Amino acid sequence: MLNQLMELVYNDLHQRAEQLMRRERPDHTLQPAGLLNETYMRLAKAHDLGGSRTQFLANSAHVMRQVLIDHARKRASEKRGGAAQWVSIHSGIKGDSDPRLNVIDLEHSLKNLELKDPRKAQVVVLRFFGGLSLEEVAEQMDLSLATVKREWVFARTWLYSQLATRPNSSHGS
Repeated sequence: MLNQLMELVYNDLHQRAEQLMRRERPDHTLQPAGLLNETYMRLAKAHDLGGSRTQFLANSAHVMRQVLIDHARKRASEKRGGAAQWVSIHSGIKGDSDPRLNVIDLEHSLKNLELKDPRKAQVVVLRFFGGLSLEEVAEQMDLSLATVKREWVFARTWLYSQLATRPNSSHGS
């Protein structure tokens, strides 16, 4: 079943992997094909892949997120003091401010948001990591488009404020 789903959405997933990797630091060792392959391998172990295209893309978004986080943590642990990986958020989290941020800091902030409001965190994961449109997020989460728009605006603003106040202690090279 995974092979059939991958055939249907491969181009979308590959495009998303390319977008995510463009946000990473230039010397990143993981390439889009590698991200996609690792995602495939992890999805192969999953029991529930989702019944629709949108659900499968949402599940893939979660897996891609975890692959990037695991890769960043591994790299950080390999060097004394850790060299954190950087991602760039398309058009920034809010406005056109500095679009680069530490992927581990983003994960930490997302986990905090998830504790406060899991629905808003889910919207961010689906939009940022999954590349889903607002309409697709609404469909996946069974919410109105207006609600998803509100959640997205709030979550971006909240994350921006959290990330802007984080100390730059992990900004190794």
